[in-house]
Amino acid sequence: MDNKFVLNAIYKNAIQYHNNLEGKNILFVFGSRENTNFIETSFLKKHFLHLTGVKLTNGMSATLFYKRCLSNQISPNDFQTDFKVKLKLDVLPQVMKIYKNAKMCGDFDGNRLKLHTDKIIGNVTASIGFVKDGNYYVPNTVLEEDIRKVTIHPQQRILAIFRKPVKQKTYTELCYLANNIPKEALILPNEVTVKLDVPDLGEATLYQEPESQKLSDMIDQAKKQAQQYNAEQEKGHTRNHSELER
Repeated sequence: MDNKFVLNAIYKNAIQYHNNLEGKNILFVFGSRENTNFIETSFLKKHFLHLTGVKLTNGMSATLFYKRCLSNQISPNDFQTDFKVKLKLDVLPQVMKIYKNAKMCGDFDGNRLKLHTDKIIGNVTASIGFVKDGNYYVPNTVLEEDIRKVTIHPQQRILAIFRKPVKQKTYTELCYLANNIPKEALILPNEVTVKLDVPDLGEATLYQEPESQKLSDMIDQAKKQAQQYNAEQEKGHTRNHSELER
């Protein structure tokens, strides 16, 4: 594949990465309305290189590569390509909007010898692979593949997606809400609600899942029910005994 063609595509996608993902945390909520889970992702300048698939040949850092892409200062001699680069570049425009078009999330099934990733998020045409890095998942690959073919079944449905700048404490932007999921019916985990400050999100959506009942409370409740039952039985026995004495 001609490096000049590749370079032109990389320049275009660097701009899209800057406009959509660079310096952002994206929180994906997935599962069912009644049983939800989530992961937080982080997109930094240095991660853009992984999405292109090219291999640098001059010792340039991933961050510097990205900065030079934004200013059109990369030479075709600065990198090498293989057959996978074209596949990645073909779907990069889609994954730049993953905060709007992701539909499923799943664990990598491990059936690719040269692919190392943990979580995969995307749809039936394009996906991003993520690995854990501290408190966040960070992107390390792009796949031109149906997500259902590279993840462990069953995949989880994406219910909602939130986005914020990495330096901002709370998420203030709701980017996606799945079809047929009314805001008032979506129950979010406590760990998610404390991270949100979304003006247009209904209060019902921010409903915090009730804490599990403590075992001691369950025992006390059972004792009270047993005492009430015994009292009713004793009352009935006394009444029957009185009737017999008559």
